[in-house]
Amino acid sequence: IGRIMAIVSTGSHAFCALNFGEEGVETWWKQIHDMEEDGFEPLKNCVQEEKDYLFSKNNEENDHLRFFWQFEECNVFMWSLGLIKNMSFPSEHCEVVKMLEVMDLFYGKQIFLTGRGEGRSWMKLM
Repeated sequence: IGRIMAIVSTGSHAFCALNFGEEGVETWWKQIHDMEEDGFEPLKNCVQEEKDYLFSKNNEENDHLRFFWQFEECNVFMWSLGLIKNMSFPSEHCEVVKMLEVMDLFYGKQIFLTGRGEGRSWMKLM
């Protein structure tokens, strides 16, 4: 789950940068800091490439686009863990709002209480 949060965090940073510019990125950082103050570490499981991107002051549009695509990666990952019920068709975008709802449940510690995460079988994954 920690890796999912890192991917969602990086993708949402890219989304904010692409759609809202510097103001959106500042708001994103405030939300990250609020989560950290609550004892949650959304960036703990970021790989070095993601950390370099997140902390860089020189990102270009192509950098943001590349990391925005992590939402698609995360969608498959969350589906394989049984956190998302249906995969979108390859011609469609993943349901980012649904992914964030799942992460909100996790952040609220509810996912462990409800037992919603049931992994997919190998047959289903293939």
